[in-house]
Amino acid sequence: MSLGAIGRAQGGLRVAGSKLDAVAHNTANMATKGVRQIDVNGVETPAGVRPQVTQRESEGIDPVAVTVDRTVAALTYTANLAVIKTADEMLGETIDLME
Repeated sequence: MSLGAIGRAQGGLRVAGSKLDAVAHNTANMATKGVRQIDVNGVETPAGVRPQVTQRESEGIDPVAVTVDRTVAALTYTANLAVIKTADEMLGETIDLME
């Protein structure tokens, strides 16, 4: 793993964090009539992945979809943290070998 892996994982953390923010908004507004549902997707750029936030009209927010989105976002966040931790450990081992 390299510093690039850490950068990509940081982008994944930003996307997952934005997705969790959107899930919180959608959960809080499930019973609100005429609410605009917030969606977040990851968009690849030359600098890495960044969140793309969109809003759309909704007849109602599906509680099952919100639950799935929350679970996926939380697992994505955890996975990206694991990538950063592993990359950090590997870089530390590499530095130790060079001494």
